[in-house]
Amino acid sequence: MSFFVFQLTLFSQSQQAKNIVNEFYSFEQEAAFTEYWELFHPYMKEKWSKTAYITDRAHVFMGHFGVETFDFAIEDVGKVDNWKMAEDSPALKEVYIYI
Repeated sequence: MSFFVFQLTLFSQSQQAKNIVNEFYSFEQEAAFTEYWELFHPYMKEKWSKTAYITDRAHVFMGHFGVETFDFAIEDVGKVDNWKMAEDSPALKEVYIYI
């Protein structure tokens, strides 16, 4: 099971987060690694450089696992206050998780 967390600030935040998750996984289905890396929160971009992430992602999923395609569904949504990506990361005030 995977989940991604996005901080959003515009109207209908829950729906906007769902749209971004759909866009992210659609890019991933197409192996459009550069496009979905651009959707990462700035803290995620600090954790992985674009080149390192794209190289590792392709290597692991396509090379090791032999993944050619996949389906996804967003079944549940939750809102989390003061979430941290890592212990030493600043807390994000408002994030949405999709499981």
